[in-house]
Amino acid sequence: MNAEFREKLLTQLRQPGRKADILIERYLGNPNGVAGCRPYTQDVEAALTLLPAGVHFLCGRFEEGKLFWCDVGFRPQVQAWGCTMASAIAGAVFAYRTHPDVGCYPDAGELTERAS
Repeated sequence: MNAEFREKLLTQLRQPGRKADILIERYLGNPNGVAGCRPYTQDVEAALTLLPAGVHFLCGRFEEGKLFWCDVGFRPQVQAWGCTMASAIAGAVFAYRTHPDVGCYPDAGELTERAS
């Protein structure tokens, strides 16, 4: 996935909804398996199922509490924001899992090595 296309996808994940959830399913390779699409951008618990084991995250609110942000990872660290906490988490985890540098740093958590 090229960087420009990835950025376009990330902007679509800021608003919770079925379309955003389906985009996550499609581009992360059906993370929920045969159980089908989950409401990743609408439910915090569902969004957290996307977070890889051992990867840190931090969330908060801004714009007088109207918007939410989420940072995910370390080396690389990515940030996303959304209209709900779930959409911010889902967007940040999506950004992290699709980042070209994920897996390049062996000390950055329990990640698989990037194929050379």
